[in-house]
Amino acid sequence: MLSQTPLAWGRLPGESSQAFAAFVIYRDLGPHRSLDKAYKVRKPDAAKFSGIWSDWQAEHRWLERAQAYDDHCDAEKRKVRERRLRELEERRIDFEIRGQELLEKWVDDLDGELRASLTEGYTETEEKLERDQTGEMVPTKRTTKVKFPALGAFARALKERNETFRIAVEGPRTKDKPAAAAPTTGSAGGGEFEWVKPAPPSKKDNES
Repeated sequence: MLSQTPLAWGRLPGESSQAFAAFVIYRDLGPHRSLDKAYKVRKPDAAKFSGIWSDWQAEHRWLERAQAYDDHCDAEKRKVRERRLRELEERRIDFEIRGQELLEKWVDDLDGELRASLTEGYTETEEKLERDQTGEMVPTKRTTKVKFPALGAFARALKERNETFRIAVEGPRTKDKPAAAAPTTGSAGGGEFEWVKPAPPSKKDNES
């Protein structure tokens, strides 16, 4: 059997230019080639290949040379495919690293927002005015209220934070990969936070 060298599918010593041109047509038809198909490329109206082509095929071992060429093409395609797969894997790893860094920063940002929403409440003071003996409006009662962001918005932000943290640690949820159970409590920078509904303020706290 011929080795996979350019000589196998190139022009052989002693092979005429006409014979080699005929072989190239035959060679380039691919694995499903035949002498009839090759000859029709040269002469589409011919009913059958000529005897000289049959002689060239036997004398110059077209079958073996074409098979060696097929093997060469297959090997080159595998090299290209493997190189592209390696490049794709490297790009995927780089993308995952960048995504991981973004997720971690996102969790940190959400943690900061949640902490701020719990500590940065604001006060609202209401005064009740009544007329005194002179007819002027004077405050008779002052009520001070401490307000925080809406609990619904806080709960949604907390859920977003915990889901982002889960993705950063476990990866995206898939049909074949259910999310693992996550802890229900944690400290800043890791784990999940659990929101506990605060007790309503007493009437005494609301008035001063």
